[in-house]
Amino acid sequence: MIKAKKENDLLDSNEQLKRAMRKKEAFVDFTEQPITFSPTYRFYVGSTDYDLKRTPSWCDRVLYKGNSITPVSYTSNNQVLVSDHLPVQAIFTMRLRPMQTISWDVLFEQLPTWYTTVPLIGRFQHMNGYWSRRGSYLDWVGVYPIIDRYQASIDDCTTPLRWVWIATCYDQTVQSQQY
Repeated sequence: MIKAKKENDLLDSNEQLKRAMRKKEAFVDFTEQPITFSPTYRFYVGSTDYDLKRTPSWCDRVLYKGNSITPVSYTSNNQVLVSDHLPVQAIFTMRLRPMQTISWDVLFEQLPTWYTTVPLIGRFQHMNGYWSRRGSYLDWVGVYPIIDRYQASIDDCTTPLRWVWIATCYDQTVQSQQY
């Protein structure tokens, strides 16, 4: 580990990445936590013995940029020995804005579990004047798996289990309920 202030100051003044950042030649406005760990390159694969044919150096780095990021730790991992360099890892805390609740412009009727090839009819309502602004009488609806009764598992809205083509109408009345 680098413990002497003199060695750390020498590293800060001469190390290639830090020099380029200081001269604003690379990674402008990025920050790196102080390096307090030994060089991470070049080792004999499978060991923590330096290959002294090359000058030991720090080849993998973690840079960060942002106002609400606080560094917690920055170290190398000498347990991963599958390469000629050691990986580095950094831990940060971040302040994030609260997530917004998504409000959809369509409300689907809950459907029962369906285990047959007989077509199933489902109803949905366009809310907030959506139909008059964006609707058509021919639409595609993506079918996604559900996590629980209230939440679908949608990691990527472009890849549903399947797309279902539907014919729609402006309104419908069923048992005195207008849809």
